[in-house]
Amino acid sequence: MIKFGIAIFTLLFCAVACASVLEQVQSELNVGEDAHENEEFNLDLAKCKNGLKLLGSPNAYYTKVGIDDTGLKLTLAEVAERQGNVERASNITCRVLKDRIELTKRKVSEE
Repeated sequence: MIKFGIAIFTLLFCAVACASVLEQVQSELNVGEDAHENEEFNLDLAKCKNGLKLLGSPNAYYTKVGIDDTGLKLTLAEVAERQGNVERASNITCRVLKDRIELTKRKVSEE
């Protein structure tokens, strides 16, 4: 019975912690999208990168369903940034962040 209680507590704690992280990540994305609308692509890129950092490793969102190609997309964003195309880099990076947010929400709802 005690193990069951600990498992329930752990599951509830994770759900609350995940929701808090997702709120922070969504906030970074929102600020980035506002910056993008104002053509502040460096700020947009920085906010989306920070959102990805907050979200953490692929274990946070990865499920066995589907193929996750977001890592490859981030590589393309890095290349675009190195080439000086910050607008393209921010577009790709923020799209990846949106995708990973959705993957995380899906994983949390499955648990």
